[in-house]
Amino acid sequence: MKKGIIISIVLVVVVIVGVFLIMAKQNNNQGNKDNITYEIYLKVNPLVLFDFKVENEEAIVTDFKLDNDKARELFVNIDFKGMNLITAIEIYGDKLKESKIEFTNIYIWTTWDNKQYFENSKYKLDVTIVKSEEIQNVPQNTISKLQYDTKYYKVLDEHGFNIVFKENGVLEYHVDTPYSQKVCDEFVPSACFDFTFDDNYYKEEASSNMYVIEGDTVTLKAKEGEDYWGWTNSYAKCEILFNRIKCDVYNGFHDSNASYVRTEYYEIKK
Repeated sequence: MKKGIIISIVLVVVVIVGVFLIMAKQNNNQGNKDNITYEIYLKVNPLVLFDFKVENEEAIVTDFKLDNDKARELFVNIDFKGMNLITAIEIYGDKLKESKIEFTNIYIWTTWDNKQYFENSKYKLDVTIVKSEEIQNVPQNTISKLQYDTKYYKVLDEHGFNIVFKENGVLEYHVDTPYSQKVCDEFVPSACFDFTFDDNYYKEEASSNMYVIEGDTVTLKAKEGEDYWGWTNSYAKCEILFNRIKCDVYNGFHDSNASYVRTEYYEIKK
């Protein structure tokens, strides 16, 4: 009888000790997890690096680095330290919109393996999980360069108009959804025409145009003896960015002095 009681007491003690050890291990693991510093890069044009920790399931920015000139220009007066990570990301997006930078995606590379967390942002985040030893390669891997045989979609265009850069200055224009529309001359409002915008229409336009690359700029213009989108002495001068181009459009209106008309952004879609 006494032997059975002793065995029962021993078993209870073993169970209690086991539970205590498991809880202690879990608490220790959680403590170690909370002490881990993660890294995250954000890029549209500006490249920003955040260091952050996860405390009580909340990601908090502990440090940051403005990693290129555009980032230093836009965020020089913003202190991200202590912010919730999603809040910091949304401020990044808000500042871009405030600066009239149009975009579809904010590209993200992070060492934190928790893609679900980033679904809570009001912006579309293109998230790539990388290893700690790979995060340092992001600035080099996101250097701006023109992508060939790839569709650059006009940002905010509902019909999916896009530009493809082929080799040797050859351009292609496409539209995902053909449509018809009355188009009026922006300088002569009374001159209006009905057009169907499809790949056949854009093929004819592309045959008159070409591009030239100089450094980090690609200029879209008319071939010799042709007009650029029907306009003499007109062209688009585009800054080459990561997965994007920013195009300032100049219109000569049959004049040798082309003047700035508007800025358009084009972005590669995955």
